[in-house]
Amino acid sequence: MSSSEIFNNIMKQAKEQHSSFGNVSKNDEQNDNDNINKETSASPDSATTINAAQEKKNVSAQTEEQNSAQEQNTTQEQNIETEYTALFDERLSKANQIIKNRMIASIAVGMIPFPLIDIAALTGIQMDTVRALAILYDVKFSDDIGKTAIASLTGGLFPVATGPLFSSILKSIPVAGQLIGTLSMPVIAGASTCAVGRVFVQHFESGGTFLTFDPKKVKAYFDEEYEKGKAFAKAETEVF
Repeated sequence: MSSSEIFNNIMKQAKEQHSSFGNVSKNDEQNDNDNINKETSASPDSATTINAAQEKKNVSAQTEEQNSAQEQNTTQEQNIETEYTALFDERLSKANQIIKNRMIASIAVGMIPFPLIDIAALTGIQMDTVRALAILYDVKFSDDIGKTAIASLTGGLFPVATGPLFSSILKSIPVAGQLIGTLSMPVIAGASTCAVGRVFVQHFESGGTFLTFDPKKVKAYFDEEYEKGKAFAKAETEVF
């Protein structure tokens, strides 16, 4: 083989290798472009997924904040209700104690053997009962208002033959009258004081005042509490 033929073969092989290398480079470049295109085409979906996850996280956080706020509001409302109930119960307990103490005092007054003196003392105790309740419920009170309210309540609601005045007058009758009056007056005095107190507690609890007090509207409740008071007063007279 001549030198020229050898040279030509070498050049031919060089061209073939160069051509092959170029094709490989083009193929690699095409593959890279394809990968880039794939990544580019996939990136919007990825961004959408990330945004959706972030939005879901934000919504979840907002929901938790709202639930926490609602729980705090509920707790505050429950605390307020508990405090109000406690205050209500405490005030009602004090009112009941006021009535009980004056009721026992009325039973003792009813045992005074002298007619009319017991009535005067009972009137004073019932006035004090209403005054103490008015102070407890922050209702404006005066002696004239108190006397009028009590007189309107007890004056027209007691049957003549069963009222405190009748029992007191019985004490002026020697022996039998004194015995009957002394036995009946403590029960009537205690029960009437109890009923007076209960009526005004109910009235004040409903937001009433002496200006809105109507004895006719509370007659049934007065009678009911009077009967309950009689049972308590009878038990207390046995102690005396």
